[in-house]
Amino acid sequence: MRLWMKITMVVALSIPQLSLSEHFAFGWSYLVAGVACIGLITFYLSAVLRSLRRALGFAAMLTTLYAVLYGLLVSEDNALVLGAGLLFVVLAALMAVTRRVDWYRMGGPAAAHRARSEAGLPPG
Repeated sequence: MRLWMKITMVVALSIPQLSLSEHFAFGWSYLVAGVACIGLITFYLSAVLRSLRRALGFAAMLTTLYAVLYGLLVSEDNALVLGAGLLFVVLAALMAVTRRVDWYRMGGPAAAHRARSEAGLPPG
């Protein structure tokens, strides 16, 4: 995804939440802004992916992410330790899921051959 789209999504959540929080409690404004943004992204992805099921799966992941971020925001005293723990869990999950991925093959045959020759291994 392009950088400008990522920045737009962050701003799309931040601006409505900030403007709503001037009139309502933080929790309610975060909820309304999050629902609006997740709804918009889900609508867009259902057209791009041509599958409502996949878009709803992505929406579920975004909802979980926003809920975790809200939990970090409201736990001011423990935010650092909770954030570090969450980062560790996410990294461990990524490592577990990708432990059998052959990263040399991801770049195609030329990249695999070049990596093997740089490592001093025979072509294979």
